[in-house]
Amino acid sequence: MANYKHTNPNQVEFTVIDYRKQLEANPMAMAIEEIIDTKIDLKIFDKQFKNDETGASAYNPKIILKAILYAYTRGIIGSRRIAKLCEENVIFMTLAEKQAPHYTYIAAFVHKFEDE
Repeated sequence: MANYKHTNPNQVEFTVIDYRKQLEANPMAMAIEEIIDTKIDLKIFDKQFKNDETGASAYNPKIILKAILYAYTRGIIGSRRIAKLCEENVIFMTLAEKQAPHYTYIAAFVHKFEDE
């Protein structure tokens, strides 16, 4: 009879992920992070959101922009795919700062700010 290594499909494992280190291993993601965080004035987006006194808080435009730009560099343009990657891919999670915007939010963002 064959002797196989024991496996346990129900095992639980906690894995520590250093998101910064994951990002550092990806030059394109690091460049997008650096450009959005330090080189671009994002105040242009502030006047578009009128929720300071009432309404739900919005996603920070910088994280949406980072995820979209990184996706575009990878040839990904669909908002559903970008939203899914923000939930499943460690680089997208890092750029989106662990936020998981819905695909309709991403699509509306692209449409609303296509000129900016």
